[in-house]
Amino acid sequence: FLAFDRRRRARAGALGAVLAALLLAAAGSEAFLEAFSSDPFVSAAGPFSIRTLSLRRLTGFSVPYRATSIHLSPRGRSIAVVSENEDEETTYHLGRAGARLTPFDADDVVFLDDDRALLVELGQSNGAIVREVAISDASAVVAERRIDDVIDARLSFDAASKTWTLLGHTRERHIVRVAGRGVDDAVEEQRWTVPRDLAPRTSTISSSERAALVMDTRYGGNLLPSMMMWQMTPLVGMPPTESVVWSVGARGATERAHARLDLRCVSAGASGTTSLCAAFDGVHTRLSRLEGDEHVMPLGQLAGRVYLYDASSAPDWATAWWKRGAVLLRLSTREAFEIADAASRQVRALTVTDAVIGALTFGNGETTVHLYSRP
Repeated sequence: FLAFDRRRRARAGALGAVLAALLLAAAGSEAFLEAFSSDPFVSAAGPFSIRTLSLRRLTGFSVPYRATSIHLSPRGRSIAVVSENEDEETTYHLGRAGARLTPFDADDVVFLDDDRALLVELGQSNGAIVREVAISDASAVVAERRIDDVIDARLSFDAASKTWTLLGHTRERHIVRVAGRGVDDAVEEQRWTVPRDLAPRTSTISSSERAALVMDTRYGGNLLPSMMMWQMTPLVGMPPTESVVWSVGARGATERAHARLDLRCVSAGASGTTSLCAAFDGVHTRLSRLEGDEHVMPLGQLAGRVYLYDASSAPDWATAWWKRGAVLLRLSTREAFEIADAASRQVRALTVTDAVIGALTFGNGETTVHLYSRP
């Protein structure tokens, strides 16, 4: 009888283990995640289709340095190629596409039109300098403005209102937003206080005249007790992550969205007022748009990890690093495009405007810049 009882207990234990395994597998499934998760970035959205594009080549030329990224003017007549030295200092090489490029020490660029660009240089005595550059065969600075107490910042430009915006932080991690129509004209400057407990971890995503969206991300084992089983299962082997999107303005900070996934967001569109987010659940990357009213709109998903680049200047398009190369994303149609390079070189960076696609490929110790007509 004792032997029979032990066998019965063993069978019961084995059955319990099987049921637990089945429950764990179900909890980690995509359908379970979408059905029972309250995470706003986990929503049912179809997969992106993958296509390879053979584009009409407009021009191509090599530069004698290893470039890291590329920026184009609206019609693709002018270009900025970015290089970086061993100290992570960046140089922006500006000029006409295919002609001589003039180097500038800078940390970001935005094109106002085909003939003018803005550069921002940080680290100048705890401040930033915004420079307007006239682009020609010998591009030169024609106007500049100093902004005090800024340690990191990026630029955006709204073509509809013809307004440029600088969005950054002070040394105390307060938010700085400066907007104007001309570099040497009157500007509107706003500074918003980030709560002290958030400030060390926040990164700024986008902004409007009323507030800025910032993300507070925490990693580590101390998050495990607050995570449900369905949240942990897909992320086995990954550090627990919690991301909170806050709106920070004159009235303080308000929580807008809360994610238990590894969430990364960039400004979506050249105006810098909306955000594109990528949430990795351990299997898929789920793409969403964070609207101006902080509504999360699911766009689609790709298998594996997707790393978003900074905003494209073309509405409805984005660029990202996926698997082993750079891809173009057309958001409204859920399409991911890989560029077919004639030399079979890996495409390392992409950008897209209303009319032109720019790509960087590496080989033989140099970088080749390719410009294509956009489909």
